[in-house]
Amino acid sequence: MARERDDALLAHDLVAAGAEVGFLLRQALATELLPYAITPEQSDLLALLRAGHRTPSELARQTGRDKTTLSRVIARTVRAGLVEQTRSSDDRRRVALTLTARGITVVDQAERRIAARSPELVATLTAKEQRRLGKILRKLREALRA
Repeated sequence: MARERDDALLAHDLVAAGAEVGFLLRQALATELLPYAITPEQSDLLALLRAGHRTPSELARQTGRDKTTLSRVIARTVRAGLVEQTRSSDDRRRVALTLTARGITVVDQAERRIAARSPELVATLTAKEQRRLGKILRKLREALRA
């Protein structure tokens, strides 16, 4: 009984620490994205569009965000001139999203900036710890997405 309680407390502490680290990393990313006037959510959207995802339903599946939240991110990104929305001629309810030239420039520059900053964000970990943490986080991400 005591072991089960200890395991539950450990799991709770891990989830709380993961949530806090996630929040702090998101804040650091948001700071790095300020020069481009985009949010981390918009950066994610731009990267997914560049990777070939074109419809809001594809983007929702990839990000795990609900349709309302995703619609708001898309609308802000369209208003910023980074993405174009095109309605299907076959079915007016269907929308395709594409990066504008400005969107391509912004996502490229933002990703370079984040890549340059990333080593500083994990510098307290040794290379071995970074590899181990990466493996653990990928395993946890896959389990949570299932």
